[in-house]
Amino acid sequence: MSSLTQFARSRAAERATVVNTQRDLVLQTPTEDAVHDLRVALRRMEQFFDLFDIEPLAFDIPQARTLMKDWMRAAGRVRDCDVVLPLLEPPFTDTLAAYRQERAQELLAILQSGPSMPGPRVRASALTAPAVAQFASIVLPREAKTYFQAGRRAAHKNHSLGRLHEFRLHGKSLRYSVELFEELYGPRIKGLQKMLKRTQQLLGEMADARAALKLLKQMNAPAPVLDPLRVLAAEKRDAFAVRWFEEVPDEQAAANWVEYLRRYARAR
Repeated sequence: MSSLTQFARSRAAERATVVNTQRDLVLQTPTEDAVHDLRVALRRMEQFFDLFDIEPLAFDIPQARTLMKDWMRAAGRVRDCDVVLPLLEPPFTDTLAAYRQERAQELLAILQSGPSMPGPRVRASALTAPAVAQFASIVLPREAKTYFQAGRRAAHKNHSLGRLHEFRLHGKSLRYSVELFEELYGPRIKGLQKMLKRTQQLLGEMADARAALKLLKQMNAPAPVLDPLRVLAAEKRDAFAVRWFEEVPDEQAAANWVEYLRRYARAR
């Protein structure tokens, strides 16, 4: 077994364990925090499969992907309610609370009906192999370059909320990739992680307003209820553009991060 395969299997096992832990917490009580943490764990697992798509991970990946898709969809319906409720006023809060309870029961049924998230049975693997560092020095710069290019386009143009939501997911993917290999880099990697998190926070607030609009339209809410959410989403979109150019003022700033990820991965 190659050192990279050993590393991939070890990290797959770790992420599967986290998913199953969060699943158990939701099954105990589907609170807002528990559902949110389950979705984050699933996103991290999903990103992992995309990153190591050609590595032999030694477990049933199609089954894992099916579980992720079903759990993510059901958890997403509950999560939408949780982010929208604080933005509403009666009588829509009462209606949405009842809707949230129904979606939570659906989530519990899906989590209970199937197996736990599969994963390989391996020992933990440290970042000691040059092959792991070499892999990071290839995949992270490539992903970062695509991210910065997309971010600059998003900040320059009046992108739709849907397009910006897609860019937000791209940023999450880069964050979760960097997490896997952060031990390979020096303390400067924390600056990149903080920058990604700050940008994602603004886009997350925009996504919350977008989710509220979608749900309220389904509930046939009148324009006076929808309009403040449209304004909020637009404000967050504009704030993202301002923040982006503060964080990444020019193409050279982006190129510096890409070069950093390429040059400074070191086996520890």
